[in-house]
Amino acid sequence: SASLATNYLNNVEPGTIASTSLTVTNQGNGADTFSIAHSPVPSGWTVTMSSTSVNLLGKHEAQNDREESITIEVFVPMDALADDSVTITFTVSSGGDSSIAITDAVDVSVAERHEVDGTVLSIDQTGRSDQKVDFPVIIYNNGNVQDSFRLRACDPNQPGSGCTSPSWQSIFVDDQDNEVTQISLDAGASQQVYLRIHIQSEDEGDYLQVKIKVNIVSSPSNEYTKTVTARVSNYDYMMQLILAEPQGAPDSLSVTLPPGGETTVSMLVSDIGTSPYIESALFTTEGMDSTISTSLRINGIEVGIGTTPYEIPDDSLVYNVSLTFSVMGSDQGLNGEAGVVKVCAASMRNTANPSCVDVVVTIETVHKLDVVVQGGPNQNTTHPGFSDFLVEVTNSGNIEEQIEIRSTEGLRGWTVDIEQTDLMLYPGETETIRVRVKPPVDLPVEDEFEFTLIVTPESCEVCSQPVDMSVKATHPETPEWVNYMLWSVFATLLLGILVTIMLNRRRSIGV
Repeated sequence: SASLATNYLNNVEPGTIASTSLTVTNQGNGADTFSIAHSPVPSGWTVTMSSTSVNLLGKHEAQNDREESITIEVFVPMDALADDSVTITFTVSSGGDSSIAITDAVDVSVAERHEVDGTVLSIDQTGRSDQKVDFPVIIYNNGNVQDSFRLRACDPNQPGSGCTSPSWQSIFVDDQDNEVTQISLDAGASQQVYLRIHIQSEDEGDYLQVKIKVNIVSSPSNEYTKTVTARVSNYDYMMQLILAEPQGAPDSLSVTLPPGGETTVSMLVSDIGTSPYIESALFTTEGMDSTISTSLRINGIEVGIGTTPYEIPDDSLVYNVSLTFSVMGSDQGLNGEAGVVKVCAASMRNTANPSCVDVVVTIETVHKLDVVVQGGPNQNTTHPGFSDFLVEVTNSGNIEEQIEIRSTEGLRGWTVDIEQTDLMLYPGETETIRVRVKPPVDLPVEDEFEFTLIVTPESCEVCSQPVDMSVKATHPETPEWVNYMLWSVFATLLLGILVTIMLNRRRSIGV
């Protein structure tokens, strides 16, 4: 027999271990070895047993000799959700009789964990008198259960743990401009809201500080706070982000990447605000976060996306932005995925009004070869001369290709000699090869030889590029001066024959 000390491990805290024990008793009349196994558990969970087999004497022996307990530890990972309930079945099998197997199971439930965090892209922004300034706030549910979050704007200078409203009107709004005081998030989810502060002062440089407070409704002690500053200014703070090489629209382009591939998109950023102060730009990206990673360089300097503002010291200059998109993973199953990555740049004093570019990313392996024959695919030659074709092969796809070059067989004594039959080309790379075609040694009459040059990427045989080519060989023509000389000799001989005939005729008459 086999029995667990408990069949329930309730409310196990994520990241901890819960323990129980399994007692195995030999009910047979002879010694036996029993193996112990457990059913599969979800990814991240682990089950550790102090032993996976026990040796026990028969049922007539002392209890300590026919019974043994092992310790079982179940590890619950940090990302386990509170609504996860895992049943682990333990099977004890007899070594002497494989048909004997006894099972017992334990149900493991996960304790609720409440945790909140947040990010404020900019804690200091400006606005004109009577203008409303938005501070983007991203709220994260880092707990393992769905929770509701209370949003409050408080005066940080008031004592105590309460929340006194600031002197300037301050509310939270969502992406649709609706006022919100509470949001609900699934475990691991996040949402961006905006703290909207109404500038209610006309004095240049006047400011107000507001404390953002986000509490979990069911666990008020779990709180996120951040203090921001809204300032009065009659200047406009604005960045402009455009594509350096637009495909049409200056704020949108498309790229195609293979699994594991990457590409860099060039952009231009400039300060187009009216402020006389030196401004800093904050870059953010949104979209395809689980598939595409991004890295940023401005004028050759690496800049953290969403974390590191980049100072724009001269608003009369345009700064070069290089954003690299990389596919996370080389699994061919990623082919077919597509989405939009929104890239934005905003003044640190006005992060709620960024300038954005949309990059449409498609994950697809592209096999494409372009083959060009310099001077055309048809040539003439004079026997016994040969013809040389210079063939340009370009990898117009998006992956490195191993390329095979071959031709159809020679006929009637013609031969095709390919200088290089294997190429390795990176995307965008071109290489030129020579193809030499020789006529047969014996060419009784002029002849035209037609053949096909076939260029094939080894990873995609159906993507081969055939090129039909031909060479026409003729016999050399007799030069004009040779013809003139031959006709002259012929005329001289003919004249000599005529003179001889006439002289012979005169002699015969004289006789």
